[in-house]
Amino acid sequence: MKCKIKIVESTDCLDSDVNGLPFVGNELVSGAVDGCMGWFITPAREQLGMEFANPYSSGTTPQLIVSADNTDYDSLGAIDQIDNAIIGFISGFFNDVSCLNMRYDGNFSRDFYPPEAQGRSDMLAALINGDIDLVFWDSIDTLPENTKIVGETFLDCGPRLSFTTYPPSQKRKLKSDALRRDFNCGLALIRQNKTLDAICDKWIIDGFHPACFLDGPLPTEQCLADNPTP
Repeated sequence: MKCKIKIVESTDCLDSDVNGLPFVGNELVSGAVDGCMGWFITPAREQLGMEFANPYSSGTTPQLIVSADNTDYDSLGAIDQIDNAIIGFISGFFNDVSCLNMRYDGNFSRDFYPPEAQGRSDMLAALINGDIDLVFWDSIDTLPENTKIVGETFLDCGPRLSFTTYPPSQKRKLKSDALRRDFNCGLALIRQNKTLDAICDKWIIDGFHPACFLDGPLPTEQCLADNPTP
C-alpha cells in the first residue's frame, strides 16, 4: 500500500466518555489520519459509523482480574451480578463497558485510565491498593503480577482486529474507502498465497499461537487485476 505511517496516541483513534461509551478520536474524525491499524470491531463502534476492513486476527481476550489476595469475587460465574463494585477500564480500548454489560448485571461504578503505560500502571496500583475492586484487563495472556483471574473469559465479546477508517466528509470518505479496499486486497492476496500462514506460524511464542484468521474472502477481480502474478 502506498501510504504514510503516523504514530498517534490510541485515544486519537478512539476514546471513551465518562460512561464508557466509545467515541471517535480527534485525529481520525478530523481526517488528520485516514485510518487506524489494529482496532477491534465491536457493535458499539460500528454504530459510530466506523468502517472496518476484513478482520485479520482474533487478537487478545479480555478478562476480569482482581488483586491476588481478594477473595470477594472467587465465586463469580459466567453470568452473574456485580453490585457496588468499582471497576477499572482502559479508556478507548476494545474491552469497553458495553462488553462487560453483555455478561454481568448490577450497579457497578466505572473508573477509566489512559491506555498508555503510566495509565495502566496507575490502574493496577489502584487495584492492588484496594482503591478499585476489579479491572477489565485486555488479555488473559498478560496477567499482571499480584493479580488473578475471576469469572470466565469474554470470548463472546470478540474481538477481531481490523484496519479502521472513519468518513468525516465526503472527500475523506472516498479516501477511506480506497484505503480499506487496498487493505482488504492485500490481506486476501497473502491469505491466498499462504504468506499469512507463514506469518502466523512464525509468531508462536511460548507455545501460544496468535490465532490469526486464516480464513477470509478471496481476492476480488479488481484486486487480481491490480496485482497480476509475476
